[in-house]
Order: sequence, then structure tokens, then C-alpha cells
Amino acid sequence: MSLDPAQLWSERFREIGSLVESHADVLVERWSERALIEQPTADEVFRAELRDSLPDWLRALGRALAKSSKADAREHRWFAVEHGQQRWEVGWKLTEVVRDYQILRLVIFDFLDTTLPQPLQTRECMALGLGIDEAIEASIAAFIHHRDQALQATHQRMNEFLSVLSHELRNFLAPLTSALDVQELQSPDVAASEMHGIMRRSTEHLTRLVGDLLDVSRASAGKLTISQEPTDLLEIAQRAVEMTRGAIEERGQHLHVDLPAKQVIITGDAFRLTQVLVNLLHNACKYSPPGKSIYLQLRADGKEAVTRVRDEGIGIAPDVLPEVFKLFVQAEAGPGRSSGGLGIGLALVSKLVELHGGSVSATSPGVSQGSEFVVRLPIAAP
Repeated sequence: MSLDPAQLWSERFREIGSLVESHADVLVERWSERALIEQPTADEVFRAELRDSLPDWLRALGRALAKSSKADAREHRWFAVEHGQQRWEVGWKLTEVVRDYQILRLVIFDFLDTTLPQPLQTRECMALGLGIDEAIEASIAAFIHHRDQALQATHQRMNEFLSVLSHELRNFLAPLTSALDVQELQSPDVAASEMHGIMRRSTEHLTRLVGDLLDVSRASAGKLTISQEPTDLLEIAQRAVEMTRGAIEERGQHLHVDLPAKQVIITGDAFRLTQVLVNLLHNACKYSPPGKSIYLQLRADGKEAVTRVRDEGIGIAPDVLPEVFKLFVQAEAGPGRSSGGLGIGLALVSKLVELHGGSVSATSPGVSQGSEFVVRLPIAAP
């Protein structure tokens, strides 16, 4: 027969309830002594607070046991909520919160076992255990609630910071790009032209990086929007190839392009989808040694347009694969090599593809064995 908490709480357990209520201070002292031994890393300052407030929780539990009560009127839950909030504020771990109640449970049962003239009855054990479990549940719920609030606030501050940083960097880049345009017109000699080429590529790379940073902050805040128009993925793939071929050839890599002869029409934002493919191709270029090959393939597969970008680069470790589309996550570049990225490109790719109702996945046989990224987008209805 299953335990009915409401029915159990409707019963009265006067003897154990009165003992718990009247000996609350004794139980807290015993709990404190044992907790100091079993949880030496937990915050001692907060333990002093509990010595003052925990007896109230025990007295409330004792009253609940001594008289029948409705499930929504048991005050010991409210004291447990307060404890969970306090423990979060002073930096406890969730495991420490649970362990503290486990210690208290043992202390209470040990006290009753030695104090009562007869052994605890089954229903008494069940009622006492239920009360403690409810306190653990309430305390953990409060702990997690405050933790989630803190995480959300941190996430919001990070997005605001990224947005402001991106705007400030973009403001600095605009005059640099204009000054470079003027210098190129005024310095026709070969040496200056080579220097301007280096400056131009660096400026374009930084501009793209700042743009991605701004976009990913907007996407994280739910402020990034896309247009919904008939768009040819074949044309987008060709444009992405043109935009990345120079960087790929500069590193001595080989780009192999396999595109269909016919259009592949989807509904979406041509600029954003170009951004997706450019990021994937740049990512393949960045994480592949000179001389290696990069492959781009586009196919219409039933109701989906499937784009694959494969490289022969450093690969992705199995433990990194599930995290690779998260913000600021990067694959290890290996000893003596720098990836030159911030870990925002793939996060932006994932968000943009998601906004188009599609999916993106990553696979890799392992470290130093290359990677493949597959973007799937719904084909527009004819």
C-alpha cells in the first residue's frame, strides 16, 4: 500500500512531536557538534546563524507532528525555505545543504530512540521522515531558485557588456577602415600595397569578429531578428565561397566545392545564412593546418536542404562535442598553436540556424582527425 502524505499528516503523533518541540535546543547542539565533524568545509559563520534559527524549524516540525494539520499549513516548510535562501547567500554547495539535513535526521532519530520508553513505531518513523523530507525539498527549491536568479542576472549583465563592447569597438573600427581606404589611394608603391593588404585583412577580420560578438549578444537577449523571404541556398553558398577563398588560399589550403546544378530555395534571411556558411568555412580554415583540404557540399534531401562543411584539421575531442555550440567554448588548438578565436562563431551559427527553423550538428572521429558540420534547413514549399 502506497504512503498517502495527507493521510499521514492527518494523524497525531503527540509524544514524538512534543519531544522534538521541547528539546529543539538540545537537538540543534547535537546536530552542530556532528555537522562540524562531518562537514568541516561548510561555512562556520552561517552555522552560528543556524544555532539561532534552526530551533524554530524543529519546534514547528514538532507542532506539526503533535497535531493534525493540512499539507499547505505546515510552517516547518517556511523555515526550511528561509534556510535554503540563507545557505545560497553565504556560498554553500547544494550537496552541503542536503547533507546537513541528513545529519539532522540521524540526530533526531538517535535522540528519540534513546529518550522514548519504547521503540519508534512505523507510522511515527514515516511521519518524522516525511516532515524532514519536506524540509529538504523546500530548502533545495529555495536554494535553486536563488541560484537561478543569480545566474540569470549574471547572464543579463554579460549580454549587456558584450553589446556595449561591440558597439564601442565598431565605433573605433569605422575611422580605421576609412583611413586605410585613403592610404591605399595615396600610396601606389608595391611595399605600401603589401602593408595595406595586411592591414586590410586584419581590419576585416576584426570587423567580422566584432559583428559576430554583437549579433550573439543580441541573439542571447532575444533581440536578433531575421527576414523571411524566398532565398536560394546555392547562391548563398557561392557567395560564402567568394568571401572565404582568399583566407583559405592564403593558408595554403584547398577548398573543394560540390554544389547542385539547380537552385535550392528556402525561406529565410540571405545575409544571415551567408553569415552561417562564412563562419563555418572560416572555422574550418582556422582549425586546419596549411596544405589540408576543406570541403563544402550542398544537397536537397527530400524536404531539407543539407549543407556540409568538412575539414582535415585538429578535430574535436568527444567530451567537447556536446559543448561546441555554446558561447566561448573552443576546441583545443594543441601545443604551440593558437586558434585565434573567442569561441563565438559556432554559438552564433547555432542561434541563426535555430531562428530559421533548422538544426546544426558537429561530428568528429577525434582529435587530429578533422570535423564535419551539417546544417539542415527546411526547403520552401513550391
